[in-house]
Amino acid sequence: MFHLPKKQVLLKEAIGMIAAEAIIPYPPGIPVILKGERILEEQVRLIQHLIQQGATIQHQDIEQGIQVFIGN
Repeated sequence: MFHLPKKQVLLKEAIGMIAAEAIIPYPPGIPVILKGERILEEQVRLIQHLIQQGATIQHQDIEQGIQVFIGN
């Protein structure tokens, strides 16, 4: 995975793609998406809900998008 090309996409556009980074909201501090995992609509809805409730995402601005692998 270290050598695969990546790109940044909006969270809603990432559904069905393979995550190139973990998405970890605080609280609760439990990963919702792990690197290498296919992103599901349910996960995106959960992340959006957690953000609305005041959670933050580890080390990134989720509004700018997330990193996914290209060609998946």
